[in-house]
Amino acid sequence: MLLLLPFMLTMGAAMHPYYVDVTEIRIDSKKHTLQLSCKMFTDDLQDALHRKSRTKVNIMKNDTVGRRLIEAYIRNHISLKIGSQPVALDFIGYEIEEEACWSYFEAPAKSISKIEASTKQIKKIEVTSTLLFEEHETQTHLIHCYFDGVRKSAKLVNPEAKAEFAR
Repeated sequence: MLLLLPFMLTMGAAMHPYYVDVTEIRIDSKKHTLQLSCKMFTDDLQDALHRKSRTKVNIMKNDTVGRRLIEAYIRNHISLKIGSQPVALDFIGYEIEEEACWSYFEAPAKSISKIEASTKQIKKIEVTSTLLFEEHETQTHLIHCYFDGVRKSAKLVNPEAKAEFAR
């Protein structure tokens, strides 16, 4: 057993967990809609919510407390700009899918129409995301932005927090 201990310790050091979340932004210029979805591991999100609220959280219940905490957390850690204008987002809800939590937001159509009227067309969007950065120093964000079905992607690794997408 003593002979195996050094081998086991080096194997443990070589294997390390990966911390990844996914954000999807879908823009449909014909319908004047913008939808945002965030997918995070449930245990990582619960840890972040617990740390912020100092309250034991069980988001598996999908209750009012969990919804309120998830909404506040994501609002504090993600922002979108079209041109120089911030995009207001309404929280739709969340769902648990196996070991992950999907959270859903959308911009009111009036808000998107107003931005489009001032810019003629959404040509560029800036995303700032620090989701789970305080939980894991190796946190990685995969961001997918769909302009009328055409996908563009970016990878952000903590502390890098900004990505821009252009048509």
